[in-house]
Amino acid sequence: MYRHPPYEFMFSVNNTEIYLPLSINTTEIRELAFEAVSVSKYVYIKKPITILFSQEIKEKRSYMKMKVKAYVFDIRDEFKFKSDMTEIIMKELLSKGIIMDT
Repeated sequence: MYRHPPYEFMFSVNNTEIYLPLSINTTEIRELAFEAVSVSKYVYIKKPITILFSQEIKEKRSYMKMKVKAYVFDIRDEFKFKSDMTEIIMKELLSKGIIMDT
């Protein structure tokens, strides 16, 4: 019979990508995203949270792509964690006027 490893070792890396305007302040956004991910109830805080930026072209427009890499505490919550990270970050970006709701 298959037995799961102990609960504390069931973590997995999770990536979330958010597209932002080129004019953003990456230092400010990195701090905001780090804080937002840190408060998620799904994050495995003993592992690193990494925020990376790169430029990307989509539909003939240039964007700044922010990739947030963090570990989910329980692999069964992987998709909930990805959604939670996105929702928290987007809410903060909107509330600070960094992006506009159109």
